[in-house]
Amino acid sequence: MTHHILIASEQLWPNLLGLAALQRRDGGVAGLHIVHSRDPIRSEGPAKRIEAVAGKMLPGTTVHAHVSGSTSQDVFAAVDCIIQGAPSDRWSLNCSGGTKTMFAGLIPYIGRPNVEAFYREVSADWYFLRPAKAVGSQLIKCEEWADARNATVDIPVQELAQLQMEIPAGAEWRYASPPNLDLESFTKSGIAADWNWRTLQRDYPQLSQQQAGFVFEDFFSALVQATGGTNIVKGLKLLEGGQVRHEFDAIVSNGQKIVVFDLKLRNEEDDPVIDQFSRLGEDRRCLGGLGADAIAVRPTWEDKPVNTALAKAHQLTLWTQKDMPRLVERIGQLLQVNAVSPAGTAAKVASQLRDAAGKGKRLFCSAPLAKTPKTDSPMETSIGWLLLDRYISECFALGKAAVVLDNGGRFVVRASCEKTGLRTRAGLAQSMQGLAAIELFKVGASGASFLAVLVSLAGRVTDLRKKLKELQSPRLLP
Repeated sequence: MTHHILIASEQLWPNLLGLAALQRRDGGVAGLHIVHSRDPIRSEGPAKRIEAVAGKMLPGTTVHAHVSGSTSQDVFAAVDCIIQGAPSDRWSLNCSGGTKTMFAGLIPYIGRPNVEAFYREVSADWYFLRPAKAVGSQLIKCEEWADARNATVDIPVQELAQLQMEIPAGAEWRYASPPNLDLESFTKSGIAADWNWRTLQRDYPQLSQQQAGFVFEDFFSALVQATGGTNIVKGLKLLEGGQVRHEFDAIVSNGQKIVVFDLKLRNEEDDPVIDQFSRLGEDRRCLGGLGADAIAVRPTWEDKPVNTALAKAHQLTLWTQKDMPRLVERIGQLLQVNAVSPAGTAAKVASQLRDAAGKGKRLFCSAPLAKTPKTDSPMETSIGWLLLDRYISECFALGKAAVVLDNGGRFVVRASCEKTGLRTRAGLAQSMQGLAAIELFKVGASGASFLAVLVSLAGRVTDLRKKLKELQSPRLLP
């Protein structure tokens, strides 16, 4: 085994994979020496994270940290001091980290009889660096190190994430595994229910019983796992004093990089886009820089060049509604696995999603509400942002039942029974029995007496009662 020297930088994974390659070839290293500058963001902080991960990868290996300046002469002096501690032993240098000036400090060691130098390109290709003579000058040539491409960091992803992030004393991490879910059946049910997540929660009690976004996390993490991302957790949270300080919706490692998925079913207007992307970009940087991918999954968003450009500027990938029909293939490409083997669950789900999209169905969210003209109906009134008559008209166009309640406990149900999938008028009336007994709330200072509720015909009346009792202000139920 060799004594190993590396230069710490924000790009953690070239250094981690270099250790994995030596472990694969030699069984480990005799000792690890981490050279870093005093820059807390670009070098000193990453050095601490590399040391923490190395402790898991190579238990029992002695790790030494060495402070250096950032010039070539600083690095040369630091490395020379390290090697002089055991000048006749075998040494290896990972030249992938650090700045170009720091790399220049390693050049004099390339070609020494007892020193092996190597480098990892952003393309994931590995090369041994060897001296070679050219006309009138000295040349460093690259010789492929093919086997290093197969090296992996085999640590549970939740530990990888925890080791790479600085956390305050007393904080703790919590996470969950993807649920055991019949993905083919669930996808079929989701398409049939127009992705009414409340209905799916009722039919699949093993899923989160919180708001719709958590159910989507359950489904998505199970799908990633079925696609080949077996080293995955969901809902990875950092808690401090009982408060969530940081959270990853779903995070997976294929052994050569970490992928963090940020999942949101909310509309684009609900949270400033630049804020969402800034937070996710910082997560990607903390989890390994170029050794991490961050994907913003937004099924409710339409494709807009401005959002795509903003994601790119933050070194993120944005998946919107247009990407959902090929979601399984996207995940497979990202994890570098064959996700569409004909017999696999993932392939069946992929076929279901493509077929539904081919029939004009949106995936993982209902069709957008159509624009309808304002009417002169006497029922129309404005409560905050909600314009009742316009919204109710849009509900009918989508084949939903709109229930309007007033302070007297009366209710009116209006729906177009010609819409595909609607129940008969008799069945609809029967499903709404008992609503008049629900406790109602006065709305607004003026005492306006309307409350609008959008109800999926597949939903349960008991669920509706519970939700209405919880209402403190007018809103639209999912």
